[in-house]
Amino acid sequence: MVKADWQFSQRISKFISSPSSSAPSARRSRRHRGDREADNPVYHSTMAVLLAGQVMHRLLRGRWGQRQIMDHLMCAGPRCLAPVVVTNICAGVIFAIQTAREMARFGAVSSLGRAFAADYCRAKAQQLTAGVLS
Repeated sequence: MVKADWQFSQRISKFISSPSSSAPSARRSRRHRGDREADNPVYHSTMAVLLAGQVMHRLLRGRWGQRQIMDHLMCAGPRCLAPVVVTNICAGVIFAIQTAREMARFGAVSSLGRAFAADYCRAKAQQLTAGVLS
C-alpha cells in the first residue's frame, strides 16, 4: 500500500508541475534539480487533500493499524519528553506569577496553591502537552 501511495504521489507531482511554455528559464532549471515540490502550494494542497481522503477511507473501513499506531506512539513519546517538561515548567511559572498578582489584589495569596492545582494541573498542562506532542 505504501508503494502505491508513493507512485500516486509521483504521478500527481508530475501532473501539477509540468513545465509550461510561459515559465521562466530559471524556474525550469530549478525543476530539473528535483525540488519542484518545495515551492508549489498547489502540490502541497493536493497532497493534504489526498492524505485526508486516505485517513477518512481507512477510518470508515475500520483499518486502524493498531500495531502501527502503538509503534508511532512509542517512537514519538520519549522524544517529546524534554520539550513537554520545559514548556510546562515555563507556562506554570508564568501562570503562577500572573495568578499571584491577581490574588494579591484581594489578599488571597495563601490560596495560590489551590488555584494552581485546580486550574493549571487539571486542564492547562494536558492541553500544552497535547500541543507539543501534536
